[in-house]
Order: sequence, then C-alpha cells, then structure tokens
Amino acid sequence: MDPNSRTSTPPDEEASLEDLRRRLDVRSHVLELSFALGKAVSAELEMEPLCDLVVERIGGVFRVEALSLDFLEESSRTLVAKRQLGERARVAALRARAVEALAAEALVDAPRAAAVPLVAERKVKGVLALGWSAGEPRPTREDRHLLEVLAGTIASAIDNAWLYSQIQRLNERLEEKVRDRTAELESALADLRRAQAELVEREKMASLGQLTAGIAHEINNPLAYVISNVALARERTRAWQRYAMSWGALARVERATDPREVVAAVQGFVDAWCADDKYRGHAADFRQELATLSGDDAAALASRFLRYVQAREARDVGDDGAAAAIDPLLASAEQGLERVKRIVLDLRAFSRLDAAEQADVDLDAEIDLTLSILAHLAKERGVHLARRRGMRAAYRCHPARLGQVVLNLVTNALQATEAGGAVGVETRDDEQGVAIVVRDTGSGIEPAALGRVFDPFFTTKPPGQGVGLGLSISYRIVQEHGGRIDVESRPGEGTSFTVRLPPRGARTPDQEDV
Repeated sequence: MDPNSRTSTPPDEEASLEDLRRRLDVRSHVLELSFALGKAVSAELEMEPLCDLVVERIGGVFRVEALSLDFLEESSRTLVAKRQLGERARVAALRARAVEALAAEALVDAPRAAAVPLVAERKVKGVLALGWSAGEPRPTREDRHLLEVLAGTIASAIDNAWLYSQIQRLNERLEEKVRDRTAELESALADLRRAQAELVEREKMASLGQLTAGIAHEINNPLAYVISNVALARERTRAWQRYAMSWGALARVERATDPREVVAAVQGFVDAWCADDKYRGHAADFRQELATLSGDDAAALASRFLRYVQAREARDVGDDGAAAAIDPLLASAEQGLERVKRIVLDLRAFSRLDAAEQADVDLDAEIDLTLSILAHLAKERGVHLARRRGMRAAYRCHPARLGQVVLNLVTNALQATEAGGAVGVETRDDEQGVAIVVRDTGSGIEPAALGRVFDPFFTTKPPGQGVGLGLSISYRIVQEHGGRIDVESRPGEGTSFTVRLPPRGARTPDQEDV
C-alpha cells in the first residue's frame, strides 16, 4: 500500500462521528446556557418576566420547535397554560405529555418530546414540556438529567416569584389597611378635636350662664343712673327752652297794641310748652278763666300767667343757666354708658369662638379680661379679688383657651371662699417658663379627693352647681400647651392651683403634630 495514499473512512463510521460531534456541541451549548438560565431565573422575582425568560432561554438551550409552560392550580389540580410556543397541534400534544408528567410526578420521555414536573419544596408547581424537530438529535440520558436539574431551578424561581407576589399583595393590602386605618384615625381625631372644642365652648357658655345674673346687675346699675340723668337733663333742657320761649312771648306781648294779640301770644306759648304734668293743671285753670273774660281783662290775665310761668322757669334754671346744670348730668351718663360698653366688650371678647391658630398675646391683659367678667361674683360673695402681674413680654398660646382655664380656676376659688376671704391671681415669667397661680383662703380639698379633681364629672360641689368638667377641661387645655397643673390644698386653710407653661420658644404638642 502506498504510504502517501489517504485512508478512507466507512460511511457508517463517518455518520457516527458526525452524530457524536453534534451531541458534544449540543451538550456544550446546553451546559453553557443552563448556567446562564439558572443565574437569570434566580435573579428575576416578577412572575411574568420570569415566564418570558424561561421560554427564551429553554428554547435556546434545547433548540425546541414547540414548548408549553403550565402552572398547577392547587385547588382543582389542573394545569393552566402560562406560555406556549409552536404549532397548536404540537402544543396540544405537549400538554398531553404534561398531564402524564403531572400524574407520575416524574419526567415523561417520548421520541420527539419530554415533559418534566417543576417541583419546589416537595410540591409540584407546574410542568415544562419540550418538543424537538425531526432534524435535531434526541437528548441523551445526561441531557434529560440536565433538563430535570433545570426544571428544579425553574421551579424554585417560580416559587420565589410566587412568594414575592404574595408578599407584594400582602404589603399592598397592609398598606391599604394602614391607609384606611390612618384615615379612620384622622377622622376620629378630627371628631374628637371638634367634640373637645364644642365641650370647651359649652363649658364656657355654661360658665357665662351662671354669671349672667350678676353681669346683668353690673349693667343695670350704670344704665339706671344713665336713664335718670338723661331724663333730668331732658327736663332741664325743656325748662331752659320754656324760659327762653317765655321771654319771646313776653316781648310779643309788650309790643302788642291790641288785647287780642296779647291773648293769642300767651295762648300759643301755653299750647306749646305747658302741656306736661308741671303746668297741666295751671294751664287748664288759665284756659277756663280766660274763656269768661274778654278785652283788656283777658289780656291782663294772659300777661299775669305768662309772668308766673317765667318766674318759675327762672327759679328752675338758676343763675348759672341750664347748660351748666345739664353738662354734669350728660358727663355722668357718658361714664355710665362707657362702663356698659366695657362690660359688653369684655363679654364679647371672652365668649368668642377659639381660633385654631396660636397668637403672641399679652397674657396679663387676657387674664385681666377674664377677671373683669368675674368681678361682680367676687363682689356678691364679699371676697377680695387680688391681682399680681408678672409677665415680661408677649407669650405665644391659645389665649381664649387659657382664658377658659383661668375662668374655671377663679370661679371655683370664689365659690369655695366665704365672705371676708380672698382669692389671688398671680403670673410669673422666668427662664423655667410661665406660671399662673390661683390661691384662695377657702375650705380646701380633702386629701382623698385631691387626686381626683381633674377626673371628668368629678365634683365636690352640691348638686346643681357643677357637672365636674371645668378642671378636667382645664387640665386638657394646659396639656395641649405642653404644660401641667399642680394643686396644693389643706382642708380649712385654702387651695392653690399652679398652671405651669413651657418657656418661650419651646415646641408644644400641637406644634409637633404639624
């Protein structure tokens, strides 16, 4: 044999070598893409992108012409198609193989198809079925084993994605419940704040109602002498007018040349200025007697009556004149009206609806406003109401609410103090904060009741004199300002309430909620 001659390979052997080469290429491709598939599906948590990724990568790894990815519906134990690839008839055949794999819970191999269960946590999650074309080599046992391994990876990824979706749904439901609960709590809080504001206003109106009789008395006193002074000034004004008009009538009488002119001038004066109670009887007598006379006799009677009225009016007007007598009457009436105006304005300012916004106010002036409302109560009970001011500058607060606190504390102190006692209201302002102190020399509070004075509806007053909300509301208002109320009492010696408020610039609870 010629050594240079080429040795020929039998056709069967060449086919076997080509088949082996193809299988090696497939296996190498399978190993390469399987690693990429496992890495990709392990990183994907969204279910739909994961399904797309499985179809794309599995189709590339095994060079399939048909594919069916089905998930198991646990309640009905039926397969639900998630992704399909290929002709309808071929996909239907693959799904039949998938049902077999589900029943056997193992890989089902056919000449041109394979179906493998997707098992995770010892539960079947679905089935992956693949179909090859006639030109592709049939997967070997090692390839089928690799398919099972990939199926496990895919099943774990699907299970993770399902758990992730469940967690997402739970989170969404939880967030929705939190939003709903938050909305409910916000609504409840708004209702509570409205109810609290209404309760404060009702307590304020109740307090004002208890003070109405005394305030009416305070208003009635100046109104009484205003009315009296105005009536007296009006009478003196009329006297001055009568006196002036009498001189006018007298001048006409002296100029008259005919007795009838004299009578007419006097009668006009009488009709205009002698119709009131002072001259009604005299005027009637004059008219009756004048009716019996005529001529010079009638003129003489008319002249005498005119001079009589003039003399009386001159005595009433006095030497200083009516204007000098009227001026002090009007000045006194003006003072009375100013007092009434001040009382009404104080009531209006105190009973105003409390605004939600805080304001920088003169706290001493606000407390004085409240005490002006209570001055008559102290007077009626014979209690000395003392005041000591100590604020250095304006203080940021809810002025009307703190006014309600002072009203409640001072009212209680006045009601607990007998005639001859004293109630003191003091303000202090230093680096530690602001203090409002209300002391009384009243009956005091028993130690057993001292710890309950701020409880709602607790009261030591007799029935009908209180519902026990004043101190409770005051305590809540002071808390909203970031402060507290301290109380000290000794039975028979008196009680001291101290409202302690934060220093200027400190954040209060209602500011922190914003």
